[in-house]
Amino acid sequence: EPDEAAGFNACSGWMINSQDPNANCNCGSFNSPTLREGCENFFGLKWDNPKVTYEEVACPRELSDLHCDFPYATEENMPDTCTSN
Repeated sequence: EPDEAAGFNACSGWMINSQDPNANCNCGSFNSPTLREGCENFFGLKWDNPKVTYEEVACPRELSDLHCDFPYATEENMPDTCTSN
């Protein structure tokens, strides 16, 4: 949206030009209250790419049963779990 360019540009250097999570973002530059509130929510979280610990797990059966891509090229070969997707 061209009328919101100032808002988008106001935070384009956040955590890029400085590693200070309180710098380089002015959410007040948005005209739209919705975009301004979204920016303030994002900025308030101070998402600064924290380090996380994770482990890979197997796909739960409830999700793997939903495999609805190939090799099911026709509906008659498709599992019942895919018919409503």
